[in-house]
Amino acid sequence: WEDEEDEAINAFHDAERHGCDRLNLYVTRAKCGFKLDYEADVLADADRALEHGERYLMRFYRGWANHELGDQEAAIEDFTKAMDTAPGDANRERLFHWRAKAHVERGDNDAAVADLLEARALETDSDVEAYRRADTFRDLERFDEAMIDINRSIELDDEDDDSYELRGELHEILGDKEAAEADFTRMIELSNEEDVDMSDDRYAIYNTIHYHFGEMPMENIVNTNRGFPSRAAPEIQIALDSFAYSNFIVRCFMTVRDSYGDPVRRLQEAYEIDRRSPIKPAPPRYLDFDIGEDRPMRCLRDGIWLLEWERMPLMVILDTSDCDICRLEVSTPMGDRGDDVSNAVFDHIEKTIQQGRCYRGKILSLEYREMYNGQAQGLVVHKLNQVSRDEVILPTKTVDLLDRNVLRFVQRRAEMAGIGLPSKKGLLFYGPPGTGKTHTIHYLACNLEGHTTFLISAEQVQHLSTYMILARMLQPSVVIIEDVDLIARSRDDTHSIYSESLLNKLLNEMDGLRTDAEVMFILTTNRAESLEAALAARPGRIDQAIEFPLPDKEGRFKLVKLYAMSAAISDELAHHVVQHTDGVTASFIKELMRRAIQNAFEARNSAAQLEKGDLDLALEELLRGGGSLNRTLLGAAAYAVDDAGPAQTTSSP
Repeated sequence: WEDEEDEAINAFHDAERHGCDRLNLYVTRAKCGFKLDYEADVLADADRALEHGERYLMRFYRGWANHELGDQEAAIEDFTKAMDTAPGDANRERLFHWRAKAHVERGDNDAAVADLLEARALETDSDVEAYRRADTFRDLERFDEAMIDINRSIELDDEDDDSYELRGELHEILGDKEAAEADFTRMIELSNEEDVDMSDDRYAIYNTIHYHFGEMPMENIVNTNRGFPSRAAPEIQIALDSFAYSNFIVRCFMTVRDSYGDPVRRLQEAYEIDRRSPIKPAPPRYLDFDIGEDRPMRCLRDGIWLLEWERMPLMVILDTSDCDICRLEVSTPMGDRGDDVSNAVFDHIEKTIQQGRCYRGKILSLEYREMYNGQAQGLVVHKLNQVSRDEVILPTKTVDLLDRNVLRFVQRRAEMAGIGLPSKKGLLFYGPPGTGKTHTIHYLACNLEGHTTFLISAEQVQHLSTYMILARMLQPSVVIIEDVDLIARSRDDTHSIYSESLLNKLLNEMDGLRTDAEVMFILTTNRAESLEAALAARPGRIDQAIEFPLPDKEGRFKLVKLYAMSAAISDELAHHVVQHTDGVTASFIKELMRRAIQNAFEARNSAAQLEKGDLDLALEELLRGGGSLNRTLLGAAAYAVDDAGPAQTTSSP
């Protein structure tokens, strides 16, 4: 069965159907499953065998299967019970090591170290177990303990190249470079003494790559590495996919991993034979990125492309094991032509990234959020509510300034740039909270066709340099920083070096833009008086300040109608609300109408038509029910209320 695995498994199933000795069958099939790494089958057969009585080997096999399947508590219990019936110290030594591995997986490193020391104390003279202990101690960063066991392993078998390799790594970690070099030299000597049967299926990947490069020695192959931000993964995926439609010829694509499940990250791992952990084909792994479309974009986590460029072989390796970086390695034959081909690959990828097809024209931020959909985090694509022109209720003067400085400026930007005028622009939106600054930004972001919009909260200004790289790459763009007064307050009021550094970063980025950069800054503040003069008073940074005042009578009337939604409200009732809301914000009107609609549902189970009582109750709750603090929170701080109730006004709407 060791040579004919599938046939052996079928034979076991036949034996079970024909009523052979079940216990012997379970024991033998568990041994076979252990050899073939069939964890679930081993677990099932070990369970059946243990029903007939306690057996050390079955208890060990079940512990191994539970460990491999991730149930470390059950694995530890099985290994512990196996100790009681294990014949001889050699078996107990192995059990201690496997239980230590289970403790490591649980995060109990102290228990793991205790088990490894117990195993060492048995002194069984097993070079294999000594090596395994050293390897585990190394993973636990107990390097002195690892050195004790690897020395013992080499003492017992001084012909094992793996042991010299591990000891060389430990010497390097401990700072003894001379001893490390001696061990690595010995490892190479021992490796060269052993012949490798390249016809073995385990080395098929190596054969493929060697054949692709024409059996070229590895020292004649040059590797060039570059790292790209992980948020560029969708653009990189487009570039890699387009190999098939470019001047490159795709000879092969594959994903490969070693026996530990780790992907190949550099040429050396794919070119030099590793007999202990040979690489083998594996299914591709992907991450899903939200790019604001109906479906997320699926991006490879790792892979190898064997390509040709004008008959020159080359290899590209993708590695995203570092969460922040997508790494690409391009391997080409040594020489100027190979360098040219390597540069051509990276030019191809960089041009694709700069085109920004996945994110251009969308509303983005770098903010981190909980990803309960399991998708990868790169750029966050926002889907804002569509805001029509009629829903922007502001004084005529404010609307005219918005149109002239944003929408009409963008329409004429190319013509003005043609005669040498700057394409960049800076705007400051200021006014009390709740007067429509954010609402207006949503309107602009949804209606600036072809512009990429970046939403930056005050605490994210520390990432402004990254935002500006993206803004320049994906221009025309709009950079929106809300509540800028939190980081751009007057230096006289700034008591933090960190806050001042954020302010300097903002000023430097605004100054550093080229005049032809199609980038617009929109800053918002509720406290314009506290802004740093270097930002608010210096020409070239802010080109226009636009005030968002409290809504006047006409504005409040329109807001009442807007926020009544589908509920009908007469003009008479709307004027009634206007008379009782002088000095409130747009957000107050919004909450007032929501409360009135709730009152209508509670009173009549319908809000088809609002009545005066619905509105009066809402006014009473909002203006008097919560006191002055409630009025401040809802945007009615400037509204005075006496004990008699809201003051009536007689002025016309």
